[in-house]
Parts: sequence; C-alpha cells; structure tokens
Amino acid sequence: TEEEFDFYLRDEYKEKRERDNLFESIANDVNNVNLEDIQTVDDVLKFANEGGGSNTEKKRRGIALVKKLRENYENKFDEWLQKKQTSNDKNFDVENPKPIYTHFRITSSDFSSSFSRNSLSLSTNKFKAPLLSTSGLTAVR
Repeated sequence: TEEEFDFYLRDEYKEKRERDNLFESIANDVNNVNLEDIQTVDDVLKFANEGGGSNTEKKRRGIALVKKLRENYENKFDEWLQKKQTSNDKNFDVENPKPIYTHFRITSSDFSSSFSRNSLSLSTNKFKAPLLSTSGLTAVR
C-alpha cells in the first residue's frame, strides 16, 4: 500500500527566511566595520570569527568583508584616476600615490574546526610576501 502525508519533512520557506536573515546580518556587520583597521588576513579572520556560528557562516563573513575591501579599493582608484586625468601637475603621482589593493585569500581550511592558525604561524610566515603584484594589485596569504 502507498501512504501519503500532508506535511513536508523540511520547511523550505523557514530555511530560506533564516538564510536571508543571515545574509542581511552579515551585510550589516560588513557595512559597520572600519575598513582602515583591516590590514592583514588575520584581521579578516578575526572579523569572520566574531559572529560565531558554523564554519560556512564564518567563511561567508570573511568573503563578504574581502568583497567590501575590493569595492572600497575600486572607489578609491576611480577617484584617484579622475583626479589624475583632470590634473595638469607633472608631479601628481609623487604627491598622490596610486592606491594599492591587497587581496586576502580566504579558504575553507581557515575556518575548519581542526585548523588552528596560531599553531601554524611559523609555517605560514613564508606566505606573507606578495604573491602577485600587477598594476597595484597584491595578493597576500
């Protein structure tokens, strides 16, 4: 015989609402952070771990912050480029240096519960040097 039930095993509407609330709270947290205080990947990880929650939530917080840092750089670069194009000063680059973007690489292993950034600090110091430097872009691990 076949049985039929009138209820779902998952409440998809509730799950979607919870996910949307999570994304909104992450966006609010990222908008309220002072981007000038974020200088290293450790600062990004500290921000990501502030909210607690699952490793996925921490990674989403970290990635959202990195995206916000990138947007901030792009805005600064656009302003700098407009000023440079309208300036007749030959020494503009010396007086107003081009903004530099530092990309922080965030991976799932940075948030796994078995991964301890402090215990591997000696082995990760070799990655502090720029990995890529092209037209003001710098990747740091």
